[in-house]
This record gives sequence, structure tokens and C-alpha cells, in this order.
Amino acid sequence: MCALSRKPVLRLGKPIFLLIFPLMLSFLFNDISPGCTFVIKTHGETVIVDYNEDSIEPRTKIWFYTPSDESYGYVIWGYDRYSYRSQGGMNDQGLFIDINSVGFTGWVNDPEKPDFEGDDEIEYILTHFATVDEVVEFFQQYDIDLSYAIFIVADAQGKSVIFEWGKGRLQTLFKKKDYQIATNFVQTEFDSPEEYTDQRYRIARQILQSQKAPTIDLIRRVLSATRFEAYYCRTLYSIICDLRNRQIYLYHFHNFEEVVVYNLLKELEKGSRSYAIPSLFGVRSFSERFSDQYGSEYGARDLIKIIEEKGIDEGIKRFWEMKEETRTIHRYVFDEWLVKSVGLSFLSRNRTEEALEIFKLNSQLYPESCDVYYNLAEAYMKNGDKPMAMENYRKALERNPDERNIQRILNKLKHEKD
Repeated sequence: MCALSRKPVLRLGKPIFLLIFPLMLSFLFNDISPGCTFVIKTHGETVIVDYNEDSIEPRTKIWFYTPSDESYGYVIWGYDRYSYRSQGGMNDQGLFIDINSVGFTGWVNDPEKPDFEGDDEIEYILTHFATVDEVVEFFQQYDIDLSYAIFIVADAQGKSVIFEWGKGRLQTLFKKKDYQIATNFVQTEFDSPEEYTDQRYRIARQILQSQKAPTIDLIRRVLSATRFEAYYCRTLYSIICDLRNRQIYLYHFHNFEEVVVYNLLKELEKGSRSYAIPSLFGVRSFSERFSDQYGSEYGARDLIKIIEEKGIDEGIKRFWEMKEETRTIHRYVFDEWLVKSVGLSFLSRNRTEEALEIFKLNSQLYPESCDVYYNLAEAYMKNGDKPMAMENYRKALERNPDERNIQRILNKLKHEKD
């Protein structure tokens, strides 16, 4: 998944914002920055997919989770899970999934479908499903938030599908040729692929059409030709997956001369484990070093460290200094979702004092957001202050009257009060 959003309307109770926002840079910078690129290429028994992950958070990781009686084994990749969610992965059945961010699609709740109540759609799909058809049933059954995202799924049989919200409804775009491509736009908003203006899509299509056989070299050419590099966004890692053979080819900072290869089935035999992706590579490329010195970075981890070491008052003071700190551009990015992640990190550890101060800070920064008041209300509830919780639930509902979950909570609290 990729790129960073304008101010989104978040669906509370749904963790999709933590799936999408670490990657939504393109829309933050006046829609000029590319995001991530996905392709699948099939021929005969060969099924190969690839993915470029474009963002600004260099602390990337990869996790392996062994199978159980209730779930398939799988690998996921992404960022520090302390603050963010998984970005994509593949399971031991050869099912692949990832997400791309897009501009606001106009998505609305479907009252005929129940909300998906799990913590992470990606992990649920990887642990429960083996084929694209099963995932299609899942999307038809549950009301999945597609406000700012498209989901891409492929399986070892060579079938793939893009789930997106276009023309006012859920769209399922199945692969019709021997390839399928997804970048950061809603394809059903166009009448035909010939109208697509995204240059990464056009480049990927040109390369895929140049050769019938889907080889690793061909797919690596697509990754290399569609990679991105700028102060505010760069290709952090690239993944190629041979779905039939459960083989993974991992690249770091678009250096395609060095690769780490995993056989998923053999890796799962070693037990559950995780790796920091940068630590797997012997060479730190110039691009990575340049990014460290001049690029923007997410400020959540540094802010958490300051609060841990010096207290919340010093943390708030340092926040305002970090927010204005620049190198070539602003050194730290503190979007609404990112400040929220700091608050959630303390709330999850029952550090409610720090969480409340961070959520109050977020309400100062983004006073028109429904989500910031919802977070405040949740923190007050955990702190045992129901009147303040109700006050902030009301503020949240004022900013998004369609939020059914908040209305249910308020009704329940009113009933308990009466």
C-alpha cells in the first residue's frame, strides 16, 4: 500500500487508516507524488507478482508466522507494528494481498452488510483464505472501508482481482489478460485502460507486453522502471513472489543488484520470527544514505522516546519544535494519524495520562476531525471519566453524524446514566 492522504474521513472501529496512512504521501503533496505499484504476470504454470512499497518510513520489517489448526502460515511485510499495521503479505497457500492508497473514492457504508470487526483485514485474509474466490466472498459479505484504498489479491492458480470503490459501488476487477496492474487510482472511473494517464501503469504495461513468459528478470524490470525517489517519498523495499513455488525475492531501497530470497514453506519450519529489512542487506545504497540525511521521516517513534525519557510535558514542548524543524523540507511529518499512533501506543499500555495529552494535542491540530474526539473519548472512558467521554463522543458525532458506532456508544452510555 502506498502514498499519503489529504484529510480523510475515518471510519471508526476500523483499523484501515493504519493500513493506508503510512503510505499516503502522494496526495499530501498536491497529488504529484507516485505511490506503490503492483503487477501480476502469468503463463502456463507460472504465477509471479511484484510490489514496490513507496513511502518515507525507512524502518521496514518482515514477519513470518507459523500455521496452526485455525490458520494458514504466512509472511507479512511493512513497518514497525508497534505503531503501524501490516501492509501486505503471502500465505502458505500462495495467496498474496496488498493495498494501494487512492484519493477519496466517495465510499459510503452499506447498511445491508455487517462491519468487519477484526483488527486487521490483511492478516484475517491471509490466515483464513487460500484463493481469490474466497476473498471475493469475504468482500461481498462484509462492509470493507474503501474510502482511500484499493485491495489487490492474487492466488497460486493465477487468478487476481482488484477491489475498489468506483461509480458509487464496490467493484471487483478480475485479471482478463496474462497480466494485471494496480497503482494509485480507481480504474473504474475510466471507460477503458487506454484512458489511464498514470505513467507507472503505462510503463509497467509496456514491459509486461514485451515478453510472454513471466520471469523474475522481467518483473524486476517493472520494479526498477516504476520505482520512485524524492525527498518526500521513495521506494523503500520491493517484493517479487513466485506464488506457485512460494518463493519470495526481497530488495531494499530499489537496489536490484542485491536480493534476499526466502522459500516461505522452509522459512515457516523455523518458527515465527521477524527481521528488520535493512539489516538483511550488506550494502547501504547512496539513495538510502541520502534519504537519511535530507528526507522527511515519521516523527512518532522519536516523540515516544522523548516522552518515555523526559515525560509528557517535555514531549509536548519538543513536539512543537520538531514540527517546525527542517532540512531541505520539514524533517518530521506529524499528520493526524501519526499523532494518533503516539497516543494509541500509550493507551495500549494503560498510560492514560500521556495518551490524553497527545489526543488533546491532536484535537488542537485537527479540530474538525471526528476521529480525534473519538480517541479522546476512548481515553477518558479508559480513565473512568464518563462525562468527559460523552462530551467528546458528541463532538465526534457532530463532525460525522453518520458514524453509527459512536451513536450506539452514546445511546448505551445515556441508558446507563438514566
